[in-house]
Amino acid sequence: PKILTVLCSCGNDLSAKLDIEMLQNELGRIPENESVEIMDKFCMDEGLNELIEMIQIRKPNRLVIGACLPGIRKQRIKQLGKAAGLHPSLVETLDIVSIMNQYSDSQIEPSTWRIIRELKILISKARFKNPVPGERIVSNQNALVIGGGIAGITAALSIADSGYHVDLVEGNDTLGGNLLWMDKTVDNLDIQAYLAEQVTQVESHENIMIHKMTRVETSENRPGEFATVLTEENDQKKIIYHGVTILATGGRQAKLELIEDAEHSREMTQKDFEIAVQDHKIEPEKLETIVMIQCSGAREEKQNYCSRVCCIRALKNALFLKEKNPDIQVYILYRD
Repeated sequence: PKILTVLCSCGNDLSAKLDIEMLQNELGRIPENESVEIMDKFCMDEGLNELIEMIQIRKPNRLVIGACLPGIRKQRIKQLGKAAGLHPSLVETLDIVSIMNQYSDSQIEPSTWRIIRELKILISKARFKNPVPGERIVSNQNALVIGGGIAGITAALSIADSGYHVDLVEGNDTLGGNLLWMDKTVDNLDIQAYLAEQVTQVESHENIMIHKMTRVETSENRPGEFATVLTEENDQKKIIYHGVTILATGGRQAKLELIEDAEHSREMTQKDFEIAVQDHKIEPEKLETIVMIQCSGAREEKQNYCSRVCCIRALKNALFLKEKNPDIQVYILYRD
């Protein structure tokens, strides 16, 4: 084994809290450990590239790295191994920063000996390691997208445009999801025209099979392949085989506890308001005052989150009302 030990200086922390000369001398006595190198900013791309260049020049077949946690996360080690031609299983890592932080600035010697001890253990492990062969799985190249709203449509088109077959499952008889009841965005984009264009693309795509009025019954899988049972409109069962599943089932308007007595019969949600305007059940020109209450039933227990759509819809509807009826009084009540 030809082992290279690399420590990140983490700015000035390493030299301020450790005896670097003692550390290099102690680890240098290990025959298989070629050298101990100090470098900086391993958690950043410039530091990673410097280490890759060092590995390509020195050509070690084992690597021991001491750095901060961001620098030794699993994905980064994989990236390093791929670029440097060193299998990630042959890389040992140590979070030296968390160890140094256990000692005061004056405890340089005990801190150094602790790091030396930990690194010696990892060097010993690296000596006897052999690369683990990567498991190769032949996967099914088809995709199943569940949900025919704009998220599902976008996902299906993206995959299909890359040359893969997609089965798109929608529980209703029409694609579009929540966009079906929206007319325009706050900056006046015609949502229905955009949706019609996307639906046309997905319905005419040669790599997409659409299953409307269909629900997913069961799905079983092994690595690389799913077998999903669909029930179609006529209760006929169908099995779809695919290698990836995308859940794009969207969201539904939360049920609110509305006051339904005669005095408050005009209370409704933003969604219901937009639909009523589109169906001409509400005429904006005849309204005098409208109050929009944000976060109703949300950002508290049971629904302790923000939907992230209400405020923009309220602004859009307020602007729409003022456009149709400049004299209308619009009040928006919000928490923040």
